[in-house]
Amino acid sequence: MSWVQRIVEVTRARPEPRDIAWAPVDSELGVAVPPDFRELCALFGGGYFNGFLRLLTPTAVDSVLYWFRMHRKNPQFDHLYAPYGMYHGPARQACCAGATT
Repeated sequence: MSWVQRIVEVTRARPEPRDIAWAPVDSELGVAVPPDFRELCALFGGGYFNGFLRLLTPTAVDSVLYWFRMHRKNPQFDHLYAPYGMYHGPARQACCAGATT
C-alpha cells in the first residue's frame, strides 16, 4: 500500500480525482514533481490536513507556483528551507530539496 493510499485510509477521505496539468509546473520548477505528490494533489486538491499539513497544488490561488515565485524573488526567505536551501538546477532556481518520496 502506498503512503498516499494510507493517507486516504487514515483520513477516511472520499477523494475526488481531478486532472492537473503537471508539464507547466515541472517546466517552471525545473524539476519533475514526484509521482506520489502528483497523486496526492489529484486525489485531495489543495487544503489542510487536520489544520496542520498544508497541501499546495498548482491549481490553487496560493499555489505551489505562487509560493515558489515569491520565495525565488525574495532571498530573505531562504532560511525557511534550512538546512536544505533552495535547489539550484542546471539552468535556474527550482524547488526546495530535501523531500523524499
